[in-house]
Amino acid sequence: MTQQGLPPEARVDLQIHLDRLRDCEERCHEGLRLISTGQLTRDEYFGLLERQAAAHEAWRARHSRYFDA
Repeated sequence: MTQQGLPPEARVDLQIHLDRLRDCEERCHEGLRLISTGQLTRDEYFGLLERQAAAHEAWRARHSRYFDA
């Protein structure tokens, strides 16, 4: 990308994916509390981790698309 910065639609796209990643991270933090009190199963927690990993990969791919060009 040039020194001009990102176009508005790119900033919105990145923000959407970053918000999704943050939401997944918050769910994982909450999942740790719930699994420790028996309110969440191991499989449910691993599902949260998988969703977080997918969100992180989506963020990384978007970020690379805009900054590694």
